[in-house]
Amino acid sequence: MATARKMAVVEIAPLGGSTLGGYKLGWLATITKDAINDTIEITNATLVDTAFLQIKASGVAEANTIAANVITMTSATGTDCKGLIIYK
Repeated sequence: MATARKMAVVEIAPLGGSTLGGYKLGWLATITKDAINDTIEITNATLVDTAFLQIKASGVAEANTIAANVITMTSATGTDCKGLIIYK
């Protein structure tokens, strides 16, 4: 069964320019993934634009979908993930 978690992203840098105003690059520290479709609500974001998640043990990309500030990890692998997030 999928698990819902809440976590804040650590801001690495603001992103500027006419098309990226207000967006930030952030680090999502290691989070445990128990099952397919586990979710992470990013508590310090109203919108996640892109999530580059990686399975910590193998380095393989973790497939995901995004709705507002919630990331759903869609692979069947249950393991720890980490990654970079572009968010507002």
